[in-house]
Amino acid sequence: MLPPRLLSGLVPLLVFVAAIPSCADRPRKERPRGVVLFVLDTVRPDRMSCYGHDRPTSPHIDALAARGARFEQVVSFAPWTLPSVAALLSGEPAHRAFRGSLQRSLVTAFRDGGVRTAAVTENGYLAAKYGFDLGFDEYVELAPVRPDDPLAMGAIGRTFARAEAWLRDHLRTRPGEPFLLLVHTYEPHAPYTRTTFADGLPAGKVGDAFRVEALDGLRRGATAYGDADLERLRALYDGGVLEADRHVGELVGVLDELGVADEVVVCVTSDHGEDLGEHYRTRCGDHGHSLLDDLLLVPLVIADPTRPIAGRVVPTQVRTLDILPTLAALLEVGPLPSTEGRSLVSMLEGEPAPPRVAFGGSPHSGPDRIFVRHAGYKFIETVGEDRHDPPLVPPPPKVQLYDLRADPGETTNLAEERPDLVERFRALDRRIDRRGGGPVEIDAADDELARRLRELGYTR
Repeated sequence: MLPPRLLSGLVPLLVFVAAIPSCADRPRKERPRGVVLFVLDTVRPDRMSCYGHDRPTSPHIDALAARGARFEQVVSFAPWTLPSVAALLSGEPAHRAFRGSLQRSLVTAFRDGGVRTAAVTENGYLAAKYGFDLGFDEYVELAPVRPDDPLAMGAIGRTFARAEAWLRDHLRTRPGEPFLLLVHTYEPHAPYTRTTFADGLPAGKVGDAFRVEALDGLRRGATAYGDADLERLRALYDGGVLEADRHVGELVGVLDELGVADEVVVCVTSDHGEDLGEHYRTRCGDHGHSLLDDLLLVPLVIADPTRPIAGRVVPTQVRTLDILPTLAALLEVGPLPSTEGRSLVSMLEGEPAPPRVAFGGSPHSGPDRIFVRHAGYKFIETVGEDRHDPPLVPPPPKVQLYDLRADPGETTNLAEERPDLVERFRALDRRIDRRGGGPVEIDAADDELARRLRELGYTR
């Protein structure tokens, strides 16, 4: 037992120590002035240097991760743009939010909560025709530059220049009004034309660039890429990631120039990944056909300068459904309508939290399938026929089960040897009511939008 005199001296010290706030409780600055949300189409996290890629593909996003938080397991709802962005913006499974066009969007809650909302996109499946302008005060769709226009900048240059102009105007004319600015680019999406990392590699069957026209030959088996071809393809893809990162860095630099970098949240994510030949060589440079992690995992970096989160890494599984609820919480927007997605702020601030059950499906080609990703396993089940031409080759097994901790590459299907787990996942799938299954129904595109979708390889 401590002597009374020592004890009496220790009590004030204990009271003082107890009064020191934890990192999570420490007072922070005023709420952020706004949010810039970058959606970099078709970016795989494992091709970014902040996620361990050996090429320096994302130096500016790496810097954001160093002063913010990086989420290691972020699962998209679907492996192609339309349903994945519908889920991201609504916080809901795509089939609940999308019926020919987007019916529900959390962006509406931002606007109704006094936040000025704007988006600059590169059209395609983010067209206002499909309802993605829902809730935005301003929605800018920039079609790609036509090859016969020698005076225009590249598509990504025009996109980010327009976003920069909007940002400068808002901060000049409405400095006290909070904002949400979404910036979307197809830059990393096929065609892959950036040769930064491909110089010195043999051109092979890929050629100087990987063009959308090559997709049809690969899908039909008329063209087959060898290992050297895949190496060049991946290097060209990495060049697109680097180009997107460069423009992110320039727009973040504008926040520094305007003196608001310590007041604005920056969030970087993607809608889905890309098949670079690991599983389907007939679909390399493509997406929408598989529910494996190379198409479903996306990056998520959130830099909130008003919170002490620098360098935080969150290993817990989350979903793109959770992104808009998180940004709403950071801007103190609410109350939100009830959604499947839930805020990640507690994880952002370092508090332990259980992983989120990820689910979805809605592939663009191949047979209709659903997936559930939970407790270190991925369950995939075919729920419909392959109605596409050409069909997916090889056809996926009807039931797939992968132990992601032992087999992160999803190469060993455990469905036959673990029927107990298969049944447990089916039961879990029934509880979430197969909300990821079934094709997404969309209206026919007008001539200009149809041309854009052909340029992106979605239609022929």
